[in-house]
Amino acid sequence: MCDLFIHGTGGALYDQVTNAWFSTWLPGRQLAPTAVVTATRFLPFDIKPPSPEVITKTQWKAHHALHNPAVLGDEPAGTRKLQLLQELRTARSRGESPSIAFKAIHDLLDTSRVEHKDQVAALATEAAQALEKRALAKVVYDRTWPFPLYPDTVIPGLQADIERAFGLMP
Repeated sequence: MCDLFIHGTGGALYDQVTNAWFSTWLPGRQLAPTAVVTATRFLPFDIKPPSPEVITKTQWKAHHALHNPAVLGDEPAGTRKLQLLQELRTARSRGESPSIAFKAIHDLLDTSRVEHKDQVAALATEAAQALEKRALAKVVYDRTWPFPLYPDTVIPGLQADIERAFGLMP
């Protein structure tokens, strides 16, 4: 029926099931060879929220800033926290209570949060705003819309990318 069947990454997974079923149903018959091509195409929405990856990174940074002063640009405090963590890990082997280092870490973090409160607040605001756009980003950056929904110019561009990937055009 065809010389080559091209799948996206999702189709490549379910094609393994199809091949297993087909070989049981019609033993000895071969399906067309397959290739996997991944191409990111998005519907041309008029809005461009941050991508899901950017939203996740923004959330991570706001959270991480509360626990790592280096994220806020305070390298000395970040280094001191790492030293205190090492002290906490090795306190028992030195016959000391880890609670001293534990308290020192929390004191250091409390101080960092106060000293950098504007930065911490800005990161929290940015993360909250990004989070509000998560549902919208999921729609805008969805790669699984059916092809008939794309403008007429998208499919020829995709075809050209595929042909280039297979060396069929310069």
